[in-house]
Amino acid sequence: MTPNKHVGSNWLHLKSNKKVVIVGHGMLEATARPCFFYNEEGENVIWARDSEEFLDGRFQQLSYQVVLFSEAGIMIALVKCGVPLSDLVKEHPEVMRITDQEGTELWTREQPVPQ
Repeated sequence: MTPNKHVGSNWLHLKSNKKVVIVGHGMLEATARPCFFYNEEGENVIWARDSEEFLDGRFQQLSYQVVLFSEAGIMIALVKCGVPLSDLVKEHPEVMRITDQEGTELWTREQPVPQ
C-alpha cells in the first residue's frame, strides 16, 4: 500500500453517509500499523483509522479520472469528484475506462454502449 497516493482524496463513509477527505497518514501507536488521518466535510476534528480497515469497503472513493475513447484515440475528458463510481458509469455511457489519480484502473467497459 502507498498511503501518499490517498492523501487529498475524497471518500464516502457508507454507514454514516458522510463525505470525508484523507488529510494525512501515519502509524497507530497501539498497533504500529499504518493509518489514515481524515476529517468529515465541514468539520475540524481529525480522525485516525487503520489503513487496511479504511480500505476494506467501509468507505467508497469519490474522486475519479474519466478516460473517454474518441475517433482520434484516447483522451482525458473530465474529472469528477464526489460522484460514486456506479452513478458516473450510468451517467456517461461513453466512458470506457476509469482510473484513479495514479492511473490505476478501477473499471473498464468491455463493449461500447450503442448510441
